[in-house]
Amino acid sequence: MTKGRRSRERKQNGKQKEKITCKEAAKMVIPYIEEQLSDYELRRFVNHIQECPDCREELEPYYIVYKGLMQLDE
Repeated sequence: MTKGRRSRERKQNGKQKEKITCKEAAKMVIPYIEEQLSDYELRRFVNHIQECPDCREELEPYYIVYKGLMQLDE
């Protein structure tokens, strides 16, 4: 399937996914954990994390450490 065909199919379905790169996702990790992403950014970030095992693996330790530190502050 060609790139143009995939793009047309997504547009026809009304759900054109706006992909982000791993580099963009990495910049969104802390704002995600701190719940500072807009709905649009959150949707893009979560879609990427669901599709990218490398980024999902990278997110997990940040999330665990951050939430653990937040509990210590309480």
